[in-house]
Amino acid sequence: MAMNPPTEPARPAAPLLVDAARGACPRCGAATLFDGPVRFASHCRACGLDYVQFNVGDGPAAFLTLIVGTVMVVLALVLELNLHPPLWVHILLWTPLTTIAVGRQPARCQGRAADAGISQPCARRPYREQRPGRMNKARIPLIPTILVAFAVLVMIGLGIWQLQRRGEKAQALQLAASNPTRPPVAFPQLPPVSPEQLFRPSSIHCLRVIGWQVEAGRAADGSTGYRHIAQCATGAEGPGALVALGVTERPNAKPAWTGGQVAGWISEEPDHRALLTRIGGKAMPLRPMLIARAAPYGLKPSAPPSAADVPNNHLAYAVQWFFFAGIATIIYILALRRRGAPKSP
Repeated sequence: MAMNPPTEPARPAAPLLVDAARGACPRCGAATLFDGPVRFASHCRACGLDYVQFNVGDGPAAFLTLIVGTVMVVLALVLELNLHPPLWVHILLWTPLTTIAVGRQPARCQGRAADAGISQPCARRPYREQRPGRMNKARIPLIPTILVAFAVLVMIGLGIWQLQRRGEKAQALQLAASNPTRPPVAFPQLPPVSPEQLFRPSSIHCLRVIGWQVEAGRAADGSTGYRHIAQCATGAEGPGALVALGVTERPNAKPAWTGGQVAGWISEEPDHRALLTRIGGKAMPLRPMLIARAAPYGLKPSAPPSAADVPNNHLAYAVQWFFFAGIATIIYILALRRRGAPKSP
């Protein structure tokens, strides 16, 4: 009578998921599964279990592609929204960083070769035996492929959306460029500022100054300094108004202006909205602000608003999204080719 070999009792699924998350050995539970940030160990250093016999497929490569792609996209957006670098800076910066982030070293064997001072890659064992008369073709994994394809399609869609936004922004800037010479309009009380109102001449009456805001700015003579923005009350109730009175060289200067009639051009307040709120579309619109035509004593007049100062960088955004989609596709194809490569006996 044949005796069946003793088998270990089945472990519940939840502890297995916890062990996998912490990189634990499936036999002894020691955290020895990884030999680096993205590299599996060849064996358990605690109980000696040989990890090479287990085929992990291209799951790590697929998830690594998603993680690295997400991190690189967020960093690129932060850089673009804060510094507005040219496109070649993004290409030279993110291409090598992405390559380094997804690069992996082959695991090194521990054994006689290591004892002899020889470092050589581990020989991977086949996951399943080859059946006679059948070719050993690696099948494309379904779930990782769907995840990567979804991410690539989302990035392509964002690139197309940026191209559409580029045309809309160009029309708005063309309209804003002619607005300074058009007749004055009433100052808008609530945001957002429409393209028909942006840079149009206007005026307000500031009853009193209830606060000051200091921002970096440029004067009409081309010099740079600190722009002093007055927070004005325009009535008993209401949101009030912002007035950029002028520029000075000292950020701690105290303008003596206390209110009155001000004429200038309609603009928008400085943008300090958080990056995540802007990406998620939940950011509040910018409030209207009047750039004063004449500055009070002690301040230089601010530079008149110009459409040339408003960047139309939607084309650069579109190229970046297409670039990230191409990089993700190339990385995943290389991962599939590596998975389908013949294993050493």
